[in-house]
Amino acid sequence: MEFSTEAILACAVRGITIVLHDPSGEAIARVVGHAGQRSELRQRVIDLLAQPEWRPRYQVWLERTEQRIAAMVVKHLGAPRELALDPQRLRQWIGQTGTFFVGDSTEEATRSRFRELATAWMADHLQNLGFGADSEGWQSGEFDLGADLSRLFALRVEPYRLEWLQRRHIWTVATRREARPVRPEMPALIWQQAEPAVSRAGRALTHALHRWLVPLG
Repeated sequence: MEFSTEAILACAVRGITIVLHDPSGEAIARVVGHAGQRSELRQRVIDLLAQPEWRPRYQVWLERTEQRIAAMVVKHLGAPRELALDPQRLRQWIGQTGTFFVGDSTEEATRSRFRELATAWMADHLQNLGFGADSEGWQSGEFDLGADLSRLFALRVEPYRLEWLQRRHIWTVATRREARPVRPEMPALIWQQAEPAVSRAGRALTHALHRWLVPLG
């Protein structure tokens, strides 16, 4: 069987090792596969979970990352600066502001839908990085990487939802018209319009996790 250079490189990127033989069957070359971040991040998470003190270390990373995200969201939205130190209060402030713009039921519905979209995006991203739903240990009572990253990601993308609700509110006030109900498909459309910013934010989370794990290995 013959392989093109492109095919050999594609196998290497996916972590597949190729051994080349001459016509007599003797091995003459070996191309060792290296899957890059896909396999490396997965292995580093496995190594972390093998450490007795993984839980407090991981919790500290989650809390610090959430605070960094809160600071970015506060800056993006022009929210009170003290909220950067308290992500939970920031979430409450976002909810109250959204309720002011569109009412409680619409605020809750759009927030829930954005949270679903963030969870689905992160699940697909982790799947691409080798963290399948059937992978042992990724979803357990003690460790659920998908849920943890999705929660952080959902906060990171809140500005796009709140800015949309604000635009609706401004239009309603300016035109002196009664606010129309939000169509069910609108949150997904707003999410799509925010691409590629939301994808960059999601990838930044796993990159941050990777950078944190490197010294621990």
